Amino acid sequence: MKNQRHQILFLVATISLTLMAVLIPAQSSVKIAKLPFAAPQPTPTPAGLDIQLSKTSVKLPCPSGGKATACDDDMTILVKVSHSLNIKNPKFTYTVSGGRVAGSGAEVKWDLTGVSEGYYTITAGISNESEVLMTYTKAITVEQCECVNPCNCMSSLSVSGPSAAVKVGETARFTANVSGGEFLTYSWTVDKGYITSGQGTPFIVVDTAGLAGESITATVEVIGDCEVCGSLSGSETAIVIALTTPLSRGNVIGTVRDSVTSRRLRGAKVELIFREFGAGTHVRTNASGKFEFLNHLANVEYKVRITLNGYKTRVIELTLEDGETEDLSIRLVKRN
Repeated sequence: MKNQRHQILFLVATISLTLMAVLIPAQSSVKIAKLPFAAPQPTPTPAGLDIQLSKTSVKLPCPSGGKATACDDDMTILVKVSHSLNIKNPKFTYTVSGGRVAGSGAEVKWDLTGVSEGYYTITAGISNESEVLMTYTKAITVEQCECVNPCNCMSSLSVSGPSAAVKVGETARFTANVSGGEFLTYSWTVDKGYITSGQGTPFIVVDTAGLAGESITATVEVIGDCEVCGSLSGSETAIVIALTTPLSRGNVIGTVRDSVTSRRLRGAKVELIFREFGAGTHVRTNASGKFEFLNHLANVEYKVRITLNGYKTRVIELTLEDGETEDLSIRLVKRN
């Protein structure tokens, strides 16, 4: 029996590295084998010894910032060795071509964290007190998961126009205010007048010649470079008035509070709208709940509309007199 030797069977998992392979030093009973560049040939199953792997393929996690489409990040394989040899107190050894083996005995974990795409093998050996009696090798593959780089999509778009009525013959400027997104494309259209400059940019200049008493609506569609993000669109309207006398001006200011607690409300949208044309401009309240519209056309009827998430919309009508500053104290009622 001493001269009889059984075939040594090693279970070795090998990976050909395309990235930097991080090979964790093995424990005392584990050796690191040299990685082959080709897929290893399967070895026949020896009589009396078998190795079961929880999986034969492992997916690499996505790089930082990437998102997996249908993969998990589990880089561990459960290894279970069974045998039918008549051995007291058998000992098990493992040799891997990458990663590390954690544990001891017939059931261990093969951790492939840090390895790269390719093939790996693991060899399990069973021995008695004096010699290795049998070994067996199995191979697995490590593949890159299909990853999708997250897109920096636009989160919001608003369009701002002239803060007051434009005198006929003057130019009206419109600006697209975008949050988020990269490599944006701007496509502007106007329902009246014509764009003198700025097409394809975040702002345009529109000629108002011959548009006395008219309103101009500028609309922009903004598209990012990531298809999954889609596009956003928005519009703004400006009023064009023919004037032969100096403009009469006035101011509208105010504070927005909670109707119950009197707490000043930040971020409320306050719109100053020409009643005749149904268009105007808007601002947001500051940290003190205050807002202001300065140097606006007087002797005109306005609507002041206040909106804030969680509160009921409030609308106030007023006529702004020449040189007047209208100071509004507005209280919003919470929605039920």
